Amino acid sequence: MYLDHEKPNLFNWLIFYSFERKLSVKIKLHHMKPFKSGRPMSQWLLRIAMVTILFVKYYDTLMVINFKSVRFLIAAAIICCGVLLFIGGMMSKPWLTILTGLIISGISIYEIVITFNGTVNSGLIIHFIPLALGFHFLTYGNDK
Repeated sequence: MYLDHEKPNLFNWLIFYSFERKLSVKIKLHHMKPFKSGRPMSQWLLRIAMVTILFVKYYDTLMVINFKSVRFLIAAAIICCGVLLFIGGMMSKPWLTILTGLIISGISIYEIVITFNGTVNSGLIIHFIPLALGFHFLTYGNDK
């Protein structure tokens, strides 16, 4: 049952449909192409995001220096890999980027397995970001 102001109206539908058609013709959304010349900048933004995320996530663990702690060693390794990933972007050969992407992905998978306690929460989800970024650099390297 419709209220008076909610009744479907063929006239309103036709106006909306014709406006939508005119709008799509003017903007030509279906003919958009990717901004390929922005790819190098996007690669650097991903590198900056990776270093920032890793630094924010592992900073507190890294500040308490304890070489006997597995948490400290993981934090140190992943932050070093983040910095090396950034440096790898300045190199002509992609080997450093690929290697650090592999290590970051591996550590992130380890963190996901260790953190998972049967429920999905923000503590678990935060590890998927470095995993995705590490896997991106593992597969693409320094592709420009």
